[in-house]
Amino acid sequence: MLIIFDVDDTLVDSKKLIKAREDAHITNIAIYHNINNNEAAQLLNKTKLENKLLGKFSTLDAMLKLGFTRDEYNAIMNGVPIDGNVVLFDGVQETLEQLAKRYTLVTLSSTPSAPSRKTLEYTNIINYFKALYCPDTHNFTKPSLEIYRKILADFRISTGYSIGDSFEKDLAPAKEVGLTTVLFSKKQEPRADYLISHFSELIRICQ
Repeated sequence: MLIIFDVDDTLVDSKKLIKAREDAHITNIAIYHNINNNEAAQLLNKTKLENKLLGKFSTLDAMLKLGFTRDEYNAIMNGVPIDGNVVLFDGVQETLEQLAKRYTLVTLSSTPSAPSRKTLEYTNIINYFKALYCPDTHNFTKPSLEIYRKILADFRISTGYSIGDSFEKDLAPAKEVGLTTVLFSKKQEPRADYLISHFSELIRICQ
């Protein structure tokens, strides 16, 4: 069986990292559009809201709309340090250790491959995963049906689980391709198959 994990705010508490990346995006938007940082922040938020109405939830989509290339976006993301900005959620290491003995585990992240790999290495969980799927290595932005279909095809598996902290980005496309969905959140979401607030709950679910 296959289990697909989102990374940021699913495996790791990355609030500090996400804030640092947001600040880096804003700084670069300000330079690119010759505006101040407050105006750049407003422009980024406005673009994200407009994209959300179109079913686009990724910061990558917003940056592309604002004139940046994928390579420029990747460079901004790569420039934000991982050290000190992420920490594993309680129960993640122990749960992954048990699940990896029985199932195939992969990650599916909106973060480019270099910082995504650094996050998994920094938190000492990279060896539990058979593959890392990232936008720069597999040409996708979340939400994406195509990337879920590719992962299933790569491992010749038709059933499994998808675990993430966003229904729209992580679970809606997974559900559409037939995966069981697990939302890691304290907020109620009736569209998800399961809702968990502690990682160890996955052991019971993934039987």
